[in-house]
Amino acid sequence: MNNNDMSQILYLSIFLAVFAVFLFNKKNFSRKIQQLFLWFIIFTALLLGYVYFDKIKATRFFAELSPGSVIRKNGNYIVRAARDGHFYLNLKINNQNIKFLVDTGATNMVLSKNDAKKLGFDIKGLEYKHLFYTANGAIYAARITLNQVELSSLAFRNVLVYVNQSDLDVSLLGLSFLRLFDSYKFHTNELILNY
Repeated sequence: MNNNDMSQILYLSIFLAVFAVFLFNKKNFSRKIQQLFLWFIIFTALLLGYVYFDKIKATRFFAELSPGSVIRKNGNYIVRAARDGHFYLNLKINNQNIKFLVDTGATNMVLSKNDAKKLGFDIKGLEYKHLFYTANGAIYAARITLNQVELSSLAFRNVLVYVNQSDLDVSLLGLSFLRLFDSYKFHTNELILNY
């Protein structure tokens, strides 16, 4: 939809709104004008939000409201820190949105059992034979391969991940994923991924 189409829609909506006011009786005329103006503002805001949604989605404002969302800027993928100071990434796997906590202390991507179930894996049938040492002690995990992992417009195929045998609140995004990018860096409250 171009600006000319949008202007025509706005003019038509103004005309119809004014016509509707005069169509009814003139009792409580000022109240009707106020209500008409309020509906006009609501309609205009919704229309502008619809037309410019892609541009709004790529702003810092949207990123602040939706931690884990990615801003595309100058060839980089930028993620803003959440209010708790951590960085989260929302990845699309098997048509499911999975929230990951970026953890540079983790070597690999680690799925929680709940997220593995959400992706359709039988967590009881997995082989938890890979030993990892964490700050909380030794844990076992099962290795699986994800057909495709999507971040914004990027798609990575055959991504190796581990399903944690113990309970995790959130899946972890370790260095193995970050190394899929040409570079990554933390700058103030942003994670900048270059691909």
